[in-house]
Amino acid sequence: MSGPSEPPQNENENPGWSTPPPGGPQYSPPPDPYGAPGAPGAPGWQAGAPAAMPGYAPQQPAQPVVLAVDDRAQRFAARPLPTSGSTLAGVGIGLVVFGVIIWAGGYATSGVASSLDGGGGSSSHNWLGIVLSLGVTALGYAVAAVARRGPLATAGVAASALGVPTALAFITLDLTGGDPINVDAVFVVSIVVWLISYAVMPGARGHGFYLGLGALALWIYLIIKISPSLPSLPAALFARAFVGPDAFGGSDPTKDLGSLTAMSFILGAAFYAVAFVLDSAGHRGSATPLVAAAFPITVGGFLFAAKDFGQTGEGVALLLVGFVLVLLAARSQRRFTTWAWGFGILVGIFLLIQKASPDNNTSAGLLFILCGLILAGLGVVVASALGEREYPEG
Repeated sequence: MSGPSEPPQNENENPGWSTPPPGGPQYSPPPDPYGAPGAPGAPGWQAGAPAAMPGYAPQQPAQPVVLAVDDRAQRFAARPLPTSGSTLAGVGIGLVVFGVIIWAGGYATSGVASSLDGGGGSSSHNWLGIVLSLGVTALGYAVAAVARRGPLATAGVAASALGVPTALAFITLDLTGGDPINVDAVFVVSIVVWLISYAVMPGARGHGFYLGLGALALWIYLIIKISPSLPSLPAALFARAFVGPDAFGGSDPTKDLGSLTAMSFILGAAFYAVAFVLDSAGHRGSATPLVAAAFPITVGGFLFAAKDFGQTGEGVALLLVGFVLVLLAARSQRRFTTWAWGFGILVGIFLLIQKASPDNNTSAGLLFILCGLILAGLGVVVASALGEREYPEG
C-alpha cells in the first residue's frame, strides 16, 4: 500500500490524480460559472489560452475607451448646481455689458448733440458701441468654447448672450428722429441667434441661459408689438385708479390690457406645459429655463388682468392656477415653482376674503382660520392620494 504522502502506483487507484509530467505540475483552469473555459464570452479566458499555472495571469479583455461626457446632453438632462464662482462671473459680465452701453451710448449721444449745435460733430457715433459689443460677443463665444465649464464658461455664455442685442441696438441706433432702434431687428435676430447658440454652438450649446433669455425676449417683444405705448402704461394705470377711465380720452394706454393678459397667459401656459413634458422625459436641464421664464410671464398676465378681472376674479384665478401649478410642479420636483404658486394660492384667498369682509375683522379672521384648516386638510388628502414623500427614504 502506498504511503499517505506518496502518489498511487496506478492512476486508476485515484482517478483525480495524474503523474506530473516533466516541467512541473499543471492544473486545469477553474470552472467558469458562465461557460466552459475558452468559450466565447467566458470572462477572464480566451479560446486557446494556455492552462493556468502558478504565476500565470489570464489575459484580460481590452478595456473600453471612456469618451468625454457630451456637455450638451448633460445640460439637457440635468439642472446645473448653483455655484458662487459662476454667479459672480455672470454678474461681472452683466456689469461689463452695462458699462459698454453707458460708455458707447454717451459717445453716440454727444456726437448727435455736437452735430445739432453746429460743432462739427458726427451724427453717427455708433461705431464705438458696435465695435465694443461685437468684441464682447465674439470673445464670449471663444471663452465658452475653450472653457466649456465653470465660471469662465458662465462668463463666456453671459457675454455672448448679452452682447448680441447690444450690438444690434447700436447697429440700428438712430437718435436723429423716429424710433431710436429697430425693435424688430433687435428682438427677432437676438432670439434666433440665442436658439442657434443653444442648439449647435460649440461650448455654448445646451446652456439654458440662451433658452430662458429667448423665452423672456419673445414675451417682451409681443408686449411691445401689442401695446406700443407700454412705457406710459404704469402712469396710465395710476391715473385710471385715481382720476377715472376718462383721464386719457381716446388714447388710453390701458385699452390693450385684455390682449396683453391673453397673450401672457397663453405663453406662460405653453412654456409650463413644455417644461413639464420635458421633466417627465428626463430632460430637466432643458425644462429649467422654460420654467424660469414662465413664472414672470404668468405673473405679468395676472398684473395685466387686474383691471378686467377685478379683485374677485383675480382671487379665483390665482386660486385655480396656483393649485394646478402646485400639483404639476411638485410632481416634477420643482421646488421654487411649487412654493411660489403656493404663495399665489395664499394671495388669491386673501383677495377673496378681503373682498368678502373688508371692514369686519371678526368675520375675516374666522374665514382665514376656516380656509387655513380646509387647505391643510386638503394637503393631507392630496399627499395620501398621490403617495407623496418628503424624502426618498420615506
